[in-house]
Amino acid sequence: MKLSRISIIYRSFQSLTAIILLALIFGGGLTGSGLSAVAAWIFFTLFLVSAVVSWQYLVWRNYDYFLEEGSLDISHGVISRKRREIPWGRVQNVDISRTLVQRFLGIAKVNFETAGGGATEASLRYVRYERAQEIQRKVRRLKREAETEEESQEDYMSELLFELGFRELVLMSFFSVNLGIVFTALVVVSVLGSTGVLTGVGTLAIYVITLLVLAGLWVSRAATTFARFFDFKLHRSEDALEYEHGLFNRESGSIPLDKVQSLKLEENPLKRFFNYSTLKVETAGYSPVTAAEKGSEVAIPLATRQRSIEFARKIRDFEDLDYTRIPRRARRRYIGRYSIGLSVLLALGFAVDHYVYSVNYWLLLSLVPLIPVAAHYKRKNRGYSLGEEHLFTVNGFWNRTTAVVPYYRMQNLIQSETILQRRWRLATLTFDTAGTSILDTGIKVVDGGRQEVKELREEVYDSFRGSL
Repeated sequence: MKLSRISIIYRSFQSLTAIILLALIFGGGLTGSGLSAVAAWIFFTLFLVSAVVSWQYLVWRNYDYFLEEGSLDISHGVISRKRREIPWGRVQNVDISRTLVQRFLGIAKVNFETAGGGATEASLRYVRYERAQEIQRKVRRLKREAETEEESQEDYMSELLFELGFRELVLMSFFSVNLGIVFTALVVVSVLGSTGVLTGVGTLAIYVITLLVLAGLWVSRAATTFARFFDFKLHRSEDALEYEHGLFNRESGSIPLDKVQSLKLEENPLKRFFNYSTLKVETAGYSPVTAAEKGSEVAIPLATRQRSIEFARKIRDFEDLDYTRIPRRARRRYIGRYSIGLSVLLALGFAVDHYVYSVNYWLLLSLVPLIPVAAHYKRKNRGYSLGEEHLFTVNGFWNRTTAVVPYYRMQNLIQSETILQRRWRLATLTFDTAGTSILDTGIKVVDGGRQEVKELREEVYDSFRGSL
């Protein structure tokens, strides 16, 4: 099978920047003047364009792919031929992505993701969009046959589970701001202004600039979120969740249900206030086209919390999300931690006041009333619970994450204690799954009672053994 002929022109167009740069460099070195120099520049530019188009034609001519019964076979190479075979058993997902230009041309890029791979194993750049959809469906059928060894020829069926409405899309764009960054920036500017550090440059001007920058970041983040999740649709086939979304860069792909490791409900303060949630799934070895973190993909961008829970239960039928908060003494630990941080700031302010220039560093003490409030909300948003078949954890204030993990998905149970945790008889229990990436810290019960964490680790291990 061949790639789309339009890919020759499109890939040549992608090299246009390099062509123009070389033409300008060459044109700058031309000698002479008048029509001869212009003619030489035009000739060289046309030569570069012809060379690039000819090369892309040779790439297209020598690129073949075959969807065999047992594997994807790709043969390519102009100067030296290479052949690759990817067994269907290794394929985790087939993603289709289209930029605005690609959508206009009717072509798409098809990415093949494999188990355990953080990068795309193979890409078909570019095929007709209709052909890309056929490839996606055929690969799923061949993959099922490779796993079940059955020759199923049933028609492809898909059920629409969720569609993001325009109102929800606007709300999601509005909710996308990182309130932690906004709050921290405003507190820092307020403290610096009150201590006199910003007196020389104008405190009011700094406030205005800070607000404008934060507003710009908010609008930029909202616009990015709006474009990414525009016209979001989620379908369910027999063995996968299929998504499609994007305004400028249209993406479609699937989340294999048998690879789902955990479910996560994410809520920042704005979402909690309006009773909304975002549902994400974590899969083993899966790496979406544009996802920042390996193994995590959005299943429901935004819905009411109850609706998100109902959709989550369609993926994994789990118990109620009631959880037990961590011990009250953890709050005293947080008060101590924040007090130490404020003491360090006071020491820095003292040093600046005595060795650099005069500042009212003692006004930092105005942050003292915020310490018990911050400690209270930190403890309030941490907890855990054990169900018959699932573990539940809750962590985070600025972005609270409620994780649901089946016992049989557990890989490692790690109990740890820092020096300060030992002081308060606290401990942290980390649960690793096959979907936990290097950048992820895993699913955790943070600052639980030492004895409770020990008993929890033993119970989870027993439940894990019983689930096998």
